[in-house]
Amino acid sequence: KEGGYFNPKQEFRRASLHHFGVFASQDIPKGEMLVSVPWKCILTADTDELDNGIYCDSTHYIIEEMNKGNDSFYAPYLEYLQAAPPVHFASTFSKQGKRLFKQILGNALPPKQATAWVSKYWKKECEGSLDPNHVQVAMQLISRGDDDTLTPLYDMYNHRNGDWLNTECRHKRNKDHAMYASRDIKAGEEIFLSYNQCEHCRNRKFTYGTPELYRDYGFVEQYPQRWIFHEQEIAFDLYEDEESGEVYLVWLDDDVDEEFDDLYEVSEWGIEILQGHLERLKKLFKKVLRPLKSNPFQEELPQQDLDSIMAYFNALTLALELAVEASEEYGDIVERRIQIEREEPLDEDEVEIETKRPKQNKPKKKKKYFARHASAEVAPGELALLRWYDTNEVIDPYAAQIGLPTKLVPTIKAFVNELGILDLVKDFLYNDPCKPKNGRFYHLPNPFRRPNPPENQFPPPTDDSEMVWYAQRPGGEWHSDMHWFAPSDERSHEITIRMLMEGGFDEVLEAIGTHYDLDGLTIQSAGILAVTHCEEGYLHTDFKQVEGKVFNFLIPLHSPEGADAELQVVGERRKPKQPDNEKLVRVATKYTYNETYGVLVGDGTWHGTRECDHRPTGDIRAVMSVYLADLTEDNLERIAYDDTAIFPIPGEDNWLWAQRGRHWMKDACVANDLGRREFETYDDSDQCPALAAEGYCESQEKTTRRLCPKSCRIFMNDWEYLPGVERSKVIGNTDISV
Repeated sequence: KEGGYFNPKQEFRRASLHHFGVFASQDIPKGEMLVSVPWKCILTADTDELDNGIYCDSTHYIIEEMNKGNDSFYAPYLEYLQAAPPVHFASTFSKQGKRLFKQILGNALPPKQATAWVSKYWKKECEGSLDPNHVQVAMQLISRGDDDTLTPLYDMYNHRNGDWLNTECRHKRNKDHAMYASRDIKAGEEIFLSYNQCEHCRNRKFTYGTPELYRDYGFVEQYPQRWIFHEQEIAFDLYEDEESGEVYLVWLDDDVDEEFDDLYEVSEWGIEILQGHLERLKKLFKKVLRPLKSNPFQEELPQQDLDSIMAYFNALTLALELAVEASEEYGDIVERRIQIEREEPLDEDEVEIETKRPKQNKPKKKKKYFARHASAEVAPGELALLRWYDTNEVIDPYAAQIGLPTKLVPTIKAFVNELGILDLVKDFLYNDPCKPKNGRFYHLPNPFRRPNPPENQFPPPTDDSEMVWYAQRPGGEWHSDMHWFAPSDERSHEITIRMLMEGGFDEVLEAIGTHYDLDGLTIQSAGILAVTHCEEGYLHTDFKQVEGKVFNFLIPLHSPEGADAELQVVGERRKPKQPDNEKLVRVATKYTYNETYGVLVGDGTWHGTRECDHRPTGDIRAVMSVYLADLTEDNLERIAYDDTAIFPIPGEDNWLWAQRGRHWMKDACVANDLGRREFETYDDSDQCPALAAEGYCESQEKTTRRLCPKSCRIFMNDWEYLPGVERSKVIGNTDISV
C-alpha cells in the first residue's frame, strides 16, 4: 500500500542448514525489477554522520521507534527484527571467544578493530546503553544495514561476488531503493547482492574484503574471496574451480583492474611477514586450537564462538598458504612441453616449447636504496628529527634522536650489571638460545629494597625479594637470533620504571611530549634487545594508525668495538643522486648508536636491525627498548591487544587505562610518580589457583598465564601497590651505585 514492490518470481527459502535466502521460482530476464522499497519505509534518522564506523543517530532513532511498539509506522518490520536470532559476530563473542580470536590475529592480521563494535563504538562513541535489546539494535544496523539505513526485504538477500552476483542496486537518498537482475537468472538459482563490490559501495572494493565481512556480518564469504592485508600492502582474490574444487589465487594489481595500480604490490618483505604469521598460526593450532576440547576452560568458550572462529581460522590459513605458494612463481618464466598426438613418439628435438607467464607471479626483489642522514648535535633532553644529509628533508615525522640525560645510560648499565643481565643474555644467546617464537622465565634479585610496611597492614605485603623477567625470541622472519628480555609482571615492571626515572628519564619524556604536543605519556613496557648475528634486516613498524601517540625509544647499552651501523630507518624520498626524478621510493638510512643519543621511532616508522655477525668475537649488541604511549579512548584497544611482549597481558586494557598520563603530563608536574590508578585483577576460571600451584603460570605462558592473571600474580593487588603513594616510598630506593 506504500508503493513498494516484490517480484512474485522470487521465493524465500532455506539456503543452507543455518541460513535462508531468496531464490528465483521462475526464470527472470536481465533488467527485470526484483524489489523496490519506498524511502518512507526505510529506517533511518537521515541526519547521521559516520562516527568511526558506526551511525549513532540512526541507532538511537531505531530504538525510539522500537519502544513505540505497534504505534510505530515501522512496527511490522521492527517486529520481524526483534524476532530475528541475536547477531553473532566477533564483537558479540564471549570474553573467552574474543581473547582467542585476538590471539589468532596478533597485531597485524585483518580485520582491524575486530571486536570493538559494542565496547568501543556503541558504548563510547554513541554513549549507548548496554541493555541487550539496545545492543542488538546497534549490531543489527551494522550486520543488516546499508550505512545508516535498515531496508525491509533487502536484508533477506545473501552476499556473493563473482559469477554468482546477479543483481544491481540503484540507491539514492530520499528515493526508492530498487534492485534489478543484472543478468538472466534461471529458476532455482539463488539471488545474490554484493556487500562490498556494489555500484554504491564507493571504495569498499579496494579496502573491504573477506576479513571485514566476517567482522561486520559474522560469516566467511563463499568463493570468490577478497583478502586485503593492508599493513603488508598485499591483496588478492581466491577463486574455486567448479569442476575440480581447486582453489587458486589472482593478485589484485593493475593487470586485473587498472584502478588497483599503485594500491597494492606483491613484495618480498610483505610475503615474508605473511609467511611468519602462517608459521605462528600453525603452531597456535597445534598448541591451542586442536586440544581445545580437552582444555579445562573449554566449558567457558561457547561452541558457537569456537565454530565461528575455526571457520575464519581455516579460511585465513588457506589464504596465507596460497599467497606464499603463489609468490614463489611470481615473475618466473614457466616452460611446459606440449605433447602433440602422433602415432610415433616424438624425438626430443620435436617437442614444442611454449613459454607463458602466469598471473601468480613471484615478487621481484626490490632494489634497496640507502642515503646518509644528517648529523645533529643535540643537548640532553633535546629532540631533533632525523633528516637526509643531502636535502635536509625530514626522513619520517616520527623518527628522531634525543639527547640522553647524563645519568641515564650509567644508571641502566649499573642496574643490568648488578643483576648480571648482560652476562645472562650473552650466555643464553650463545649457549642456549630460545627457539623462534618461544621463551623462558628468569628469576632475578630485586635491587630495590622496599621500606617496612605500615603497622597493622593486612594482608601483609607479599615477598618482593625478586623480579621475574622473560626472554623470548621472535619468529623466523627476523632472520637473526635477536632475543627480547623484559619484565614479566607488574612488580618487575615497576622496578624497571623506578630505575629509569632515577636516571633522569623524565627529560626524555618532556622532549617527546612537548615536541609532539601530547596530553600525557605512560611507560608501557621496557626491556633489553640483544643479538649476536642478523642475516638480513627485518624492516617493520611497531605500531600503525595510533594517532601519532605511541613510540619506541631505543637506548644504546653495548656495541662491539668497530661494529658497523646497527639500525636502519626508512623514509620516502626521491632516488639518491636523481634529484629531478619526481617518483618517491623507500630509502633507508644507516644509523650508528651513540651513548650520547637515543633513537625514537613512532607511528608507522619503518625500521629494523642491520645485518651483523659478532660471533667471531663472542660479543653481542644490546639496547634498551622503552615503549611509550599517550593513551586515548581511540588508540587504547589497538595498543592493549599488542601481543609482542609478555607483559602487559594482551587485552588487559583496564590496567593500561589505569596508567594513562602517569609519567608525564602536559601543563602538569609529575616529578614524583604516584603510580597507576586503582585496578582490580581477577581470574577467568575457578581452576586457576590449582593450575598456578602446579607451575602452569610459567610452563603455559600463553594460556594459563593469560587466563589466570590473579593466581599467577601478574599484577599487584592495590593493598600492596598503594595507588597515589610516591613510588620511592612503595618500591624503595636502589642499593646499586652509579
